Amino acid sequence: MEDKIKSWLEKTGYPLELYVQKELMKKGYLCDKSPLYIDLQESTSREIDVVALKATEHDIPCSFETKLFIECKKSEKPLVVLTADTDKCARFRTLFGHDVVGPNEPSFGLTAYSTLLDLELCAQQECVGEFASETFVGYSLVTSFSKSDENIYKGIMGLSKASEYFRSNYLGFFERLKTDREQKPGTQLHYELQIPTLVVDCPLFVAYLDKFGAMQVEPTKWSNIQVKLPWVIGKYDEERECSIQVVTKEYFSQFLFEVDKISSYVSSFEIMSRSVKFNT
Repeated sequence: MEDKIKSWLEKTGYPLELYVQKELMKKGYLCDKSPLYIDLQESTSREIDVVALKATEHDIPCSFETKLFIECKKSEKPLVVLTADTDKCARFRTLFGHDVVGPNEPSFGLTAYSTLLDLELCAQQECVGEFASETFVGYSLVTSFSKSDENIYKGIMGLSKASEYFRSNYLGFFERLKTDREQKPGTQLHYELQIPTLVVDCPLFVAYLDKFGAMQVEPTKWSNIQVKLPWVIGKYDEERECSIQVVTKEYFSQFLFEVDKISSYVSSFEIMSRSVKFNT
């Protein structure tokens, strides 16, 4: 019976979820398994596989956490990121620059983004590791040799909706902290680097047409897709999109190392001090 259960489990996504959680805990993250979120489009409760967080160890004038919103997908067939040959950028650009930032919104992303742009490539690599390298930015993720993309589409949209829900909660919390700070100057602001991440247990490829119109397919272990959020309610609806890191299971441990690298840079005293000043 045990062997039958193991065989059944291997065909599901459960072993991948267990692996992801184990790697996160090894890297010092606190994990919330299968937390609920509200689907803002359909007003119903749903689950996401894992939410992981880690607080910074830096001595800074605020608090800071890295948060990973993770969905796990096992596929018997390779997954393909559809993109264009011109849609490439430094990986750190996929984390920042997706929101209009005013004095009432958390500003650390814009601060980190502008600071990194002022650096030469070698200096960027020293600060944020592989997040300084270029990646294709895709507009869709499809299952190869399949007539339906329903399963992977549900995973992507669920991750996007979960990310938007937790982001919305955080922005409300940040606004309350700012209000409290006006009456109690000792109140610390709180910043979060939120990274929606899709971990896949299958080969991963990017596909695009080159400048001659020929189809190119390249293997990768880490890519990115950006999903528009038409259901988002807010002042800047047209600006919102969800930027998802797509990472293979075999690369996930190294990906967490790279996340720690950029998190350490973003939560540095210099950037946090500038962010607090901007938001005060």
